[in-house]
Amino acid sequence: MGAAEFTTSIWMNADLRTAYDAVCTDAVSVHGRDPYNGTISTTTGVTRVLNPQVMTAKGAALAAGWMIDGRAGDDYRAHKWEEAKAVAIMSDDAFTFRTTTLRFNLDDLREYISSLPTSDDSEWVRETAERLLTTHPDAHMWEFVPAMVLRTVPVHTVHAVTSTIVPRFKLVTTRSEGKAVTRFEVVGGNGTVVHTADTRARANTFVHNTLNSENPRFTELGIRAVKASPDMPNGADSVTSRQVVSAAITVKVTTATPRAKAPANTRKGWVFYGMASI
Repeated sequence: MGAAEFTTSIWMNADLRTAYDAVCTDAVSVHGRDPYNGTISTTTGVTRVLNPQVMTAKGAALAAGWMIDGRAGDDYRAHKWEEAKAVAIMSDDAFTFRTTTLRFNLDDLREYISSLPTSDDSEWVRETAERLLTTHPDAHMWEFVPAMVLRTVPVHTVHAVTSTIVPRFKLVTTRSEGKAVTRFEVVGGNGTVVHTADTRARANTFVHNTLNSENPRFTELGIRAVKASPDMPNGADSVTSRQVVSAAITVKVTTATPRAKAPANTRKGWVFYGMASI
């Protein structure tokens, strides 16, 4: 069986165990007692994290997404067949807020990617990540943004985070340095290439075998000779690509600080997160 992330919350001015039992009971009433129902009821108990800090509900839900897979540190990571984790929350009227703007560039993103730990069997992951920097740097924002935020403010102070990335591109043309060769493409009636051979004889063999088969996919096939560059993708003579040369990254972080005295009608509750069995 597998596992699935979950995040759930409850507004209840109660101790942690009482609130945990309440959300588990609710989960069972909706999804049944199946030990693989994919909810908090499949966890073995509950542990409070970030104690004694209290967060906003919005901030705790955001932080839970970072903590559940270790982006906020291994101490907060969730695992299957273990206890759920909980963060104490209060309604927004119990906090004051401040927004700070952080600015980064492509070099900052590149430095972050290079700093990620790797093992021998994950080096290809880093190589792929570095290639993405020149094509789709936004693909790294999901991990870069939390890392930069948590270098700036403690996780328990986070309320909201927004981010943008504006890349600048240039066009880069790469030309073949080899000698073009003749290839023979087998094409269907609509012009789609269905096979490529290095000799006409092999192309003819493919055509005959295909049309003489018991249930042929085609009733007609053609052969055309084309020049191709073996050292280039798809045999092209040249390839022009759009490559990222710089990027402006803006991250706005809103932090929440508990008031010295919360209003009398402030609501209290808990945000739970973890790995459920499925």
